[in-house]
Amino acid sequence: MTVFTARPTSRRIVVLDAPSNLGLMPPSPGREPGVRVLPDAVRNYDLISRIGASDAGRVVSPPYDPVIDSRSGVRNSDSIASYAYLLARRVNGPAVLSNLEKMRPLIREADVAVLGYRDDIAGYGPLSNDKTRPNMLWLPLSEVRTKGARRAASTVLSQFSLSPVEDFWIHLDADVLDDKVMPAVDSRQSGGMTYSELGDVLSELIQASSAIGMEITILDPDLDQNGSVIERFVTFIVSVFDVKVSKIKRR
Repeated sequence: MTVFTARPTSRRIVVLDAPSNLGLMPPSPGREPGVRVLPDAVRNYDLISRIGASDAGRVVSPPYDPVIDSRSGVRNSDSIASYAYLLARRVNGPAVLSNLEKMRPLIREADVAVLGYRDDIAGYGPLSNDKTRPNMLWLPLSEVRTKGARRAASTVLSQFSLSPVEDFWIHLDADVLDDKVMPAVDSRQSGGMTYSELGDVLSELIQASSAIGMEITILDPDLDQNGSVIERFVTFIVSVFDVKVSKIKRR
């Protein structure tokens, strides 16, 4: 996972590596997921210099354990909590965000938007039922396409403008992309966004003055046999941030 952060005051772009497999399912018995090497993979294609970012180094994660924790039903639950604390401190998260043991919820459901997920979510437990689904803004891929990608992203920004939200963070799972262009993920599904659609969404979001960071997850370089998937993805991210960089330079 590579984390992009920008301080609201200067709008500088900073890249912080957070190489972690915590919580992921092992691809096969005795084998660790390759998501942990994503930061190194994107650095091989000069991502930092190409988006004009500063290099903030990395935060090393606790060791990965494939065994599911019996108390939480999640792999590496304690390590995920401790790692989140380390990351929050590294990106200068205020106490309300980094004091994980005493603050709950850290984020209100109403201040979260889920955009571009595949429409067929049967079998996803509470998420499958409108009555039990968390009170977030849900925009499935079909609705994104009906509205248009940029307008869908604007819907998210409009909701944030009507709430107490001052800044927001983008969480990008690479598997939101169509499986035909993004096969290097651990849970492959047919369908998904095109690069053009995702580019329109991200361009709209990151240009907002309240956008302060983005993290990229799920992308597994071990599943990219010749590096072409990672290379194309990095080129895509660079094209999205070209707009952001030009806006920063004009300020």
